[in-house]
Amino acid sequence: VGALLWLALQGTGGKREHVATPVAVVKAYRQQLHDSVEALGTAYANESIDITATASDIISSINFADGQTVKKGDVIVRLEQREEQAQLKAAQAQLEEHKREAERIGSLLKNKAASQRDYDERQTLIKITKQEIEAIEARIEDRTLRAPFDGVLGIRRLSEGALVQPGDLITGLDDVHRIKIDFTVPALHLSTLKPGVAIEARSDAVEGKIFTGEI
Repeated sequence: VGALLWLALQGTGGKREHVATPVAVVKAYRQQLHDSVEALGTAYANESIDITATASDIISSINFADGQTVKKGDVIVRLEQREEQAQLKAAQAQLEEHKREAERIGSLLKNKAASQRDYDERQTLIKITKQEIEAIEARIEDRTLRAPFDGVLGIRRLSEGALVQPGDLITGLDDVHRIKIDFTVPALHLSTLKPGVAIEARSDAVEGKIFTGEI
């Protein structure tokens, strides 16, 4: 043991030659690392509906072209409504007549030249006529097809003069301002998927463009 200890002390007591070792220096910087998963998916419009007839009648006007962009509330198709429009005008005229008569009876009532019963009857007729007008306007609105949201219309399936039944397809409407993508990933990566995770999508139909979104 003593001999080994002496050799160790001898070794530490001598001078050592320092040999320069070349090193590479790289500036440190932060970088976010993430795993990427590739998957094939199918794109769908954010909203998509079929525009169908709501009543049995003849198409009187078509107010769109194939592929036209429309805003919510824009009139797409009108069904025949001449009868309803005539009924509406008659009811509105009747309402004005009831109002004038009610005003006349009200003036006489102040001088006790008319009965309260006559005045109340006229007020009742005013209410009934207003309800009739609302019902006619509802039938007219049923025959006026409007866009329920902003979007792009599809191919026109019918022409003016065609007789339609409730449910008959007239065209389609798609909201393509946002796109939904349905895709599948291996079960191994399911734990990393959660709301808010960023995704990128590419389509062969739009070469070179990257669509961004989130889960």
